[in-house]
Amino acid sequence: MSTFYYKRPRRRRTPLLNLGRAAIVAAAILFIGAATAVFLLSSSITSAAEGPKGVDGIVRDSFGDVVVGADVTVNIRNKPSGQVTASLQYVTITGGFYTVSFAKEQWQIGDTIEVLASYGDESGTNSVVADEEPYQEVNVNMLPIVIPEFPGFYLSVVVSLIAILLVRMGGSRRPKSNL
Repeated sequence: MSTFYYKRPRRRRTPLLNLGRAAIVAAAILFIGAATAVFLLSSSITSAAEGPKGVDGIVRDSFGDVVVGADVTVNIRNKPSGQVTASLQYVTITGGFYTVSFAKEQWQIGDTIEVLASYGDESGTNSVVADEEPYQEVNVNMLPIVIPEFPGFYLSVVVSLIAILLVRMGGSRRPKSNL
């Protein structure tokens, strides 16, 4: 007599189970990507300064010559708001050199250092992002201040044409008298 053994068929993996593993892998990759993005973004956000920040540089005029006696204003602009949080003034010395120093409470890494310089009829500006280094160099090249002028001849022609148009328009709309 022979014995009959019932052999249970093996269960085949369905695409649904494979999809489950793929979903888990995709979720893990998504989580790791999101964590990496948060880390990278948080590193670009302003962070506290560890010490004072020295800012120095040289001011040059439109011919490239150094300017002694130029008025220099150095502003610290807060990264998120753009508001000026600290400002110092200086007058350039020999070699067109200026230097200022901000306390560690006045600036943060990622803020904007803005330098404005003026002398006579020239002015200039330059800006950099504050880094973790204790000193940053910001040079300024000035350009002549040009005030656009409206030539007197053209102004008189425009005023004359407007006056002629007003007289013509006013002359054709006069009420007729009943005399």
